[in-house]
Amino acid sequence: MEPIKDLDLLINEGEKISRFAKLFARLPEILQSLSSAQGRVLDADKAVKAAAEDLDGLNKKIYTARKTLSTLNANTETVQQKVREAEKEIFAKIDEMKKKADFEMELNRKANNDAVESSIKLMKHEMANHQKAIQASEKAMNDKIAEHNAAIDKWNKVEQEAIAKADKAKKQLAAIIDKING
Repeated sequence: MEPIKDLDLLINEGEKISRFAKLFARLPEILQSLSSAQGRVLDADKAVKAAAEDLDGLNKKIYTARKTLSTLNANTETVQQKVREAEKEIFAKIDEMKKKADFEMELNRKANNDAVESSIKLMKHEMANHQKAIQASEKAMNDKIAEHNAAIDKWNKVEQEAIAKADKAKKQLAAIIDKING
């Protein structure tokens, strides 16, 4: 009885190890998904840096325009009008770049969140499947043990009946021998 029980336990443990191996084999896929999302965040960061460089260039234009205004000091109204127009253009570009950067950052944030949620759902699903498989293995093992115990009980009953019949036959034989001798 013990060797069969030990074999069933070994098989059950082997199945558990196999399931864990399959689960961990999927980790590179999950990590690749997270790495891809991180790449998008880095692209957005580059876009923000480029916008900052553009802003710096635009700030230099403003500085140059103001310096020209103070240096020339001629036709102040015309120069001021040009500065105001340049500022409007600069602020419009700044707003445009800010909106674009915000939009890209939001897309990347959503993509990261989606990737993380997807990975979490996948892991939960895999763990639920693993738990179901463990429960099924435990039930199968318990069924085998019950079947084995029932077979032992049946064998013990048959053995007891055979012993009882042998004792009865022995008594009958002894009675016949007593009649012959007697």
